[in-house]
Amino acid sequence: MNIIEQPIDGELLDELAACAVRAIALLGMDPENESAERIIDAIDVFVFETQQGTTRDFDLNEDEDLPLLMGSAWGVQLVRGLGWVWGSVVFQDHDDVPAVGVFNADRSLAIYPMHFTYGCLEHDAPVTIALAWKILTDGARVPELPPGGFENVMEHVHHLVPRT
Repeated sequence: MNIIEQPIDGELLDELAACAVRAIALLGMDPENESAERIIDAIDVFVFETQQGTTRDFDLNEDEDLPLLMGSAWGVQLVRGLGWVWGSVVFQDHDDVPAVGVFNADRSLAIYPMHFTYGCLEHDAPVTIALAWKILTDGARVPELPPGGFENVMEHVHHLVPRT
């Protein structure tokens, strides 16, 4: 796959950080006093419950975008907990579609948190946010991949048994 990385501007990074703070507050958590793992677990539960229509009421503003909020919070935790970095890529094999994501240092792995969260909330994709975190932090099941491949982690993380 032909992928070109582009710089991400400071304004967008500031927006992602602000969205993450808002999302974590909606979850009733304090980002300063919670681990990245606990925040990711809360995001996972929130997305799953929202998907199932069982989430509690949240004080969302009409113009707030849940995939942006929760995806930003997830991405910030990947940066914080794993040392990944925010970036932007263009998929040349797919009509030069751009995407913002979070990448490991050698760019062998990528997660596009807003895109994945959107897929969960709008298209009922299985929610595997916490599972991906566990796999990445454990590391035993993460294969060696070539640098610069931007392999989309979320395409390979699946529950063996459907979640209930």
